[in-house]
Order: sequence, then C-alpha cells, then structure tokens
Amino acid sequence: MFLARKTTAVADCRYDLVAEFETGLLTTPIKERWVRRSGLDYVREFLRLESAVPIDTQTGHEVVVGVDRSASREWVAVFTVRDGQLQRFRVERSGHSSRKQSFSYGGSLISLNAVDCLDQGVVVASFAGRRRTGWNVTRAFLRAEGAALVETQVEKSFRPTLSGFPEFASVPGKIGGLGAFARCGTFQR
Repeated sequence: MFLARKTTAVADCRYDLVAEFETGLLTTPIKERWVRRSGLDYVREFLRLESAVPIDTQTGHEVVVGVDRSASREWVAVFTVRDGQLQRFRVERSGHSSRKQSFSYGGSLISLNAVDCLDQGVVVASFAGRRRTGWNVTRAFLRAEGAALVETQVEKSFRPTLSGFPEFASVPGKIGGLGAFARCGTFQR
C-alpha cells in the first residue's frame, strides 16, 4: 500500500491510495474537500498510511489512511477491496452528514475522540467531554455491512474516569495519547 500523487489531475483528485497485488495494482482517489483549498505541502503532510485493521469478516485487512490533522486531533478514513475495486468505507451514522466519511481521534484536556475495533466486524467511535466530576461519554457502535460501516447503537453515559472504555487507552507518541484502531491495527506509523 502506498499513496501516489498525480501532478496533472484537478486539485481534489491528485492523490490516490494504491494497493499492490500479485495480479496488479488497484487504486482509488483520496477525495477530501479541504484538498481543493489547500496547498500541496499541506496535503502531503496530512495524507498518510496509519494501519491495517481486520474490520470486517472478509479475508484480509482494511487500510486506515490519515486524511487530516489539527493541533489536537487527527482524522482517518478506512479503505477496503470489494468486487475487485479498492474503495473507501461509507460511514452511515444517525445525526452525521454523509460528507463525514472519516473518524477522529485525539483531543485535549476537556474533550477526546477515539475509534477502535471491538470485535471483528464491529467498530466503536467515541466522544468524551470533560465535566467537573467526570466525563460525558457517547459511544457509537458500527457494523461492517459490505463496503459500509453502519451505526447499530449509540450509548451515552457519565463516568468519573475513562478507564472502562478500551478505545480511550493511551498510545504513546500519538496526538492526545490516542491512536486510530490502536488495539487492532497491525502497524502504526
């Protein structure tokens, strides 16, 4: 797997994710709205391979690609091979725009985001907001269905600590101490 840059393409189609197999190459564009309005140096800095993760029940792993970064958070998209095509997983969540096809992780002293695998085929995307005596936590559970991650359940709770939530486990050297799919990824950058 690698990222490739096409110098002659329009701005939002300049970067491809490329998967190399014995039978040849599969490619798919990395289309992010911010690519159109950003300089190439910015894009090169934020597009990166993060890890390979066993998200669905198909043979092989999915690829997690970093697509954006801020001072305290990073965003990743998940790609897979379906019907001989390399494609991005669609993320279907209630209350979220269809444009939000990525997951965030990291955060600050008052809010954190995390994403990880729970079981094969199940992803948890969580948000924790700090309050005076603990954390308000929202966890969205998504199941792999074809080339989509579909929300199946949302849990909200208040806890004094985040220790009961494995997706918030610390990963040294990562922004906010968190990593995308840190427990199930087979390589981390």
